[in-house]
Amino acid sequence: MALLKFLFLLTTLLMAATVTATRDINQDSQGLERMLVQPSANMMTCLRGCTANEDCSDGWVCKLCIFMTESTRACSAF
Repeated sequence: MALLKFLFLLTTLLMAATVTATRDINQDSQGLERMLVQPSANMMTCLRGCTANEDCSDGWVCKLCIFMTESTRACSAF
């Protein structure tokens, strides 16, 4: 009987932990969902003109400001 009570308590605690973890994952994934599902002009930084890496920091892939020609710089992933 004690083993049955222990298993019931253990199962209840594990279920409570799972519910809490699932709620945290849902909140953390909202930012990723916005980036993947709702693209905006601010996220499309590849080949956008820039003067420093900070100009490309709002992108997801192209975060580096590099020289394309001698006088032209653009955001790139490389």
